[in-house]
Amino acid sequence: MKSNLLHVVIQRMDTRNLDLGLLVTLEALLAEGNVTRAARRLNLSQPALSARLARLRDELGDPLLIPAQRGMVLTQRAVGLRQLLHDALEGVRRVVADVMPSDPATMEATLVIAASDYMQYALLTRFSVALRTEAPKVRIAWRALDVLALATQLERGEIDLALASPDHAPAAMRASASSFVRITR
Repeated sequence: MKSNLLHVVIQRMDTRNLDLGLLVTLEALLAEGNVTRAARRLNLSQPALSARLARLRDELGDPLLIPAQRGMVLTQRAVGLRQLLHDALEGVRRVVADVMPSDPATMEATLVIAASDYMQYALLTRFSVALRTEAPKVRIAWRALDVLALATQLERGEIDLALASPDHAPAAMRASASSFVRITR
């Protein structure tokens, strides 16, 4: 029964354009049963998560969460998907964890960072020194920040990270400083 349900969901969705981020969003929504809490969990704005929920509802042909007297309730289909989706995403997380080197000292990669001249100047030295110490085989490629092209660059994988002041970053891409590790002296 469970595998049939997941099979129906996968058949209904266009897997050629399957958005793993959308499935992660669905997992958070089903776990929290609340748009605001799920948005907080995913570090998204509530309107951004509501837009994703609308897309999920359209893709799956089900309301998934229904307003009730005390918050939201999951539809029968959403309840059936919750554990299946969680298990599937845990499998994906295990695959990614197995592929990713666990020791920064042996990791070989190039990290492409887009930032303004000021951010590059303010962070380059300290970040480079810290990275060179922890992950000597990781190279940094700094690029000029192009706010208008930022979403496209991230989507295409042209850059891995963008550093911008909140007033220059698109609203959907803002994250709080508490979400990241601080580099200290």
